[in-house]
Amino acid sequence: MGQDGAVAAIGLKLVIVAQCVTGGTGSFGKAFLKRQLNNKKFSEIRIFSRDEKKQDDMRRLYQSSKIKYFLGDVREKSSISNAMIGADLVFHAAAYKHVPIQELHPWSAVNTNLGGTLNLVTLSDNYLVDKFVLVSTDKAVNPTNVMGATKRLAEMITQNFNRIKNFSIVYLVNGMPMRVRSSLASESFLALVTIVMSIPC
Repeated sequence: MGQDGAVAAIGLKLVIVAQCVTGGTGSFGKAFLKRQLNNKKFSEIRIFSRDEKKQDDMRRLYQSSKIKYFLGDVREKSSISNAMIGADLVFHAAAYKHVPIQELHPWSAVNTNLGGTLNLVTLSDNYLVDKFVLVSTDKAVNPTNVMGATKRLAEMITQNFNRIKNFSIVYLVNGMPMRVRSSLASESFLALVTIVMSIPC
């Protein structure tokens, strides 16, 4: 992404032309839209999810040409590609999160939380995405269950995918940010991420 015409976003010089939110019709995506839809720095917000009913409900609620909807599954790389082309900022919130259910279906958690993350970071590299943010959970800290373990491994995939220089991991507790880890030196970007997340889900 070029520097010409850059605008300040909490002190950080960048232009965000389009942003993509995976799991966009879930609690994070709804909170994100509520906070960011009228942000003039974002010319387009792409909502990627596999729930067509929730996408239709969201479309009826907002009726905004700024929002573009993409139907697909993060486990299928080909279905994500169109949503990623030209995006500058990706928030990856798509995951299985219910602890008891994932104890009964561990491979579903592996395929979605790990496989989906690997697909997203790979495509972010392929399409030269400027910043990639993984939404994680406090359960990934010293995990004791399948959901926490798969989210911890998703963090490791994000951290060790060394061709993506600008990654961040945001930890949520009951829908609110607990802390942020980032490869970025700029504290202003961490502030931006935290503000984006700082709305009850």
